[in-house]
Amino acid sequence: MKRLVQFCCFLLAITLYSSCKKESIHKTTEAGLTGSWELRKTSGMLTTSYPAGNGTVYIFTDTSYQFYSQGVLVKSGQYRIINDNSVSSELGLVIPAGQYTRRIIFDNDSQSQKIFFQLQADSLSCVSGYFPLDGGAFRIFKKQ
Repeated sequence: MKRLVQFCCFLLAITLYSSCKKESIHKTTEAGLTGSWELRKTSGMLTTSYPAGNGTVYIFTDTSYQFYSQGVLVKSGQYRIINDNSVSSELGLVIPAGQYTRRIIFDNDSQSQKIFFQLQADSLSCVSGYFPLDGGAFRIFKKQ
């Protein structure tokens, strides 16, 4: 009987440990993310397209970023990338498996709104917010 109680406690401890939510670190940087990315389209309640040369640009190095709006530096700092499979629940949308599974964290602020991203050729797609409450945003950047 004593062994049965010990075994049940062991199983309970393993279950509790494995059910804890952990952010898995993919790597600090993402191959292909480094460089200059200019905003070309935003979607939420409305869709807006932006011409080349609009000045809204992210510049990524291996570990740092700079954000420019209309050519003026607005923010700069450090970033990191993690794996995160919570995109569907965070956005309130059904996202196909395997899409938007990486998240960018700016300035080590993991408590702010989650920004999920995906790279495809010369496009950087970012999604954030909660769409059912009209708070979602989809942005497309093109590599310069």
